[in-house]
Amino acid sequence: MNYTLNQHYEEKVRPCIDLIDSLRSLGVEKDLALPAIAVIGDQSSGKSSVLEALSGVALPRGSTSSLLGYNATSLAHLY
Repeated sequence: MNYTLNQHYEEKVRPCIDLIDSLRSLGVEKDLALPAIAVIGDQSSGKSSVLEALSGVALPRGSTSSLLGYNATSLAHLY
């Protein structure tokens, strides 16, 4: 099941994150507000659940949860 969540993330979420990062690197943010979300909290406090509720996308869980930390448009990129 974890493989399926990771695959879903890579297929659905990652392309959006990459697009937002590309737009930021082009300086589009000066003229257009790009999406950004920051979710802060202790371990197992529900950060992934908040992001899932906002995005409607199931995020990786378990050993890959640290993935969210560096993806947060460093996820938040997102996502």
